[in-house]
Amino acid sequence: MVDTVGEESNTNAQVAQSATVCAAAAQPAELFSLLEQLMVGEYKVCIFLTTARLTQLYAELFNGLGVSGVLEIHSRKSQPQRTRVAEQFRAGSRMLLFTSDVSARGMDYPDVTAVVQVGLPSDRAQYIHRL
Repeated sequence: MVDTVGEESNTNAQVAQSATVCAAAAQPAELFSLLEQLMVGEYKVCIFLTTARLTQLYAELFNGLGVSGVLEIHSRKSQPQRTRVAEQFRAGSRMLLFTSDVSARGMDYPDVTAVVQVGLPSDRAQYIHRL
């Protein structure tokens, strides 16, 4: 277990949190395995990645694997594209939103069943905003 927040954080105490440490080369397989467990019934999962390029790569990878309901938001998308995808995620179900930190602050997505953070956030505050 790697504690990235500490005891004095404002993170909601009722949110279950856990961590998995693995080699970078194993991350896609680990993420796929985790998402298989989370994609049960009605679900909405936000997957935060550290860069826009990684966000795009993972979204393309999961689309290529035939996973349905894959969306992506990052800084390389235009604002109208980001707004459209955010609305689609808000209104939908059975979706995976691959995103960079561009949607960590000020976004409100109802009925999110899990938040997955691939890679370490830049600081404690960013971790909490993602959560």
